[in-house]
Amino acid sequence: MVSALGHFSRYLILFGLLIGTALYALVALSHVRGPSVPRLSVTLAVGLVLIDAVAVLYLLATLRHAVTGGGLARAVGARLRTVIDETSPAATAEPPVPARPAARTRR
Repeated sequence: MVSALGHFSRYLILFGLLIGTALYALVALSHVRGPSVPRLSVTLAVGLVLIDAVAVLYLLATLRHAVTGGGLARAVGARLRTVIDETSPAATAEPPVPARPAARTRR
């Protein structure tokens, strides 16, 4: 179950985006001097914050779906099928079709 949760690399990208936005906003804030405001930098920082908000909401919704009982069961089942396919490829071959029984004759 823990290994199923380890496959969420999207969250690492989200954390990088959040940290990058925070650092960019701090650098842009450091360039504000009195009435002089770098409009492009501030506008870009606000845009990045909005993108971060959408990304956080989307990934929270997918995380909620993934960690529910059904989501975890599907992830564990998919992983189990992969492991079975890798360890015993003969088990994945189609089973032979049984011959039809001969028709019975009436007496």
